[in-house]
Formats: sequence, C-alpha cells, structure tokens
Amino acid sequence: MMASLNTRSIVRAVRHFSNLKENNNLLQLKRLAVFMDDKDVRMYSNRSKEESKAIQKSHEKKEVGMSFGEKVKESGKTGSYLFIILGGIAVTGYMIYFVFSELFSSESPNVIYDKAFKEVIQDYRVQDMLGEPIKAHGETTSRGRRRHVKHGKYEENGEEHLVVKFHIVGTRRRATVHVDMKKGPNNKYDYHLLAVELKDYPRETILVIDNRSAISGI
Repeated sequence: MMASLNTRSIVRAVRHFSNLKENNNLLQLKRLAVFMDDKDVRMYSNRSKEESKAIQKSHEKKEVGMSFGEKVKESGKTGSYLFIILGGIAVTGYMIYFVFSELFSSESPNVIYDKAFKEVIQDYRVQDMLGEPIKAHGETTSRGRRRHVKHGKYEENGEEHLVVKFHIVGTRRRATVHVDMKKGPNNKYDYHLLAVELKDYPRETILVIDNRSAISGI
C-alpha cells in the first residue's frame, strides 16, 4: 500500500514538473516573440527611412545631373510660351488701334462718309431733287447686300487726296455722292470737292462744295 502511494506521488511530481517546464518554455517563447516583433518594427522603420533618403538622393542626382541639352530644351519651352503671350498682346493692341483709327480718326473713310452725308442732306437743292427723308448706303453687291463705302487715295502735283464714294436715296430720286479730300499743309484733310450726281433723268450734278478753283488760285 505504501509503495503504491509513493509511486503515485512520484508520477504526480513528474507531471507537475513537466507542466511547470512547459509553462516556462511558453513564457520564454512569448517573450522572445515580443522581442522579435519590436526588433522587426525597428528594422522596418530604419529600412523605410533609408529607402526615403535613397529616393531623395536619386531625385537630387537627377536634377544635378540634367544635361546641358535638357536645360536648353526647358529654357526653349519657357521662351516659346513668353513669345506666344507677347505675340497675343501685340495682335490685340493692333486690333484695338485699327478699330479706333477706323471709327474715330479724322482720316477714316467712315468718318469722312458721315460728315459728307450731313453736308449733303443740308443742301436745299439735294432735298428738293431727291425728296426727304434721305438715306445713305455703301456699295451694293449682286445679291443686294450693302458693303462699306468705297474709298481710295491718289496723288496729284505732289499732294495727297482721299476719295470716298457712297449712294443716297430719297423719296423721289437716287444719287451718287463723290467726296474728294485734299491733305493741306497742316497735315489734315479738307474738302476739295463734294458733288452729288443724280441717277434718274434728267441727269444732273450738284456741287455741294467745290474748292478746286480756290485752292488752285484760279
């Protein structure tokens, strides 16, 4: 009986010792696992920092190592963009100047056309022949569309002339207006001749302004 108890006690003691050993091994393994995890994290963090530095150095080397041809190419692109911008500004400025000169300059055919029309419709002979109200228009195309007034320049005896031609229509008759402007010593245009040519029978020409004799000294 005593021998059986001793045997059982020994078996229990061996089992208890084995369990303690296994528990100690597990605890050590867990500690080792935690240590290894921390170490791996530190290694991964250091590796990421090293990779970032390597990428940054690579970009810096690319920028520093840019060839002369590439630098010239980049400068050429910048110069091209600047040229396009300046060209656009120049074209816009020219268009503004052209529109301003056409609408407001005293030498503009449109301005001369407006002034001549006002002179013509104030002449009582024109009013009587054409009948009021009187309207004006430029040249007419074959399709009946109205265009800008016809104009041109010529030189006579070293003096510059600007001629304008347009048409007027009244309630009774039609006529063509001929305007001849001459540039004087003050570099401005003055009336040389303003005539209204009646189209319907009887044909007649009304001289609204005629400075040909006065200017020539005849």
